[in-house]
Amino acid sequence: MDKVLQKLKKVLKEEFPSAKLELERNGPSAKIGGLIIWRGFSGKDDVERVERVWRTIRRSMTQAEQEQLTFFFALNPIEQKVRLRELELDKILG
Repeated sequence: MDKVLQKLKKVLKEEFPSAKLELERNGPSAKIGGLIIWRGFSGKDDVERVERVWRTIRRSMTQAEQEQLTFFFALNPIEQKVRLRELELDKILG
């Protein structure tokens, strides 16, 4: 079990309780990154969203844990639906 990934999920769920988290580590030495989909991001710009995510992480995780993290996309549910439709269209169009 990846303890850092589990802790990250717990920390983010506490700050963004109804969020859908799509987080992963692609291999044992890879860093953790992914999507945070939360209704509360509506009306906020990208910088505000990501700053809030990283403030939460810095407040709750050690420096060593933070060094295992990479990037996070902070989306609201509508943006996620659009993203999924775009991915589907890319598959169709090749």
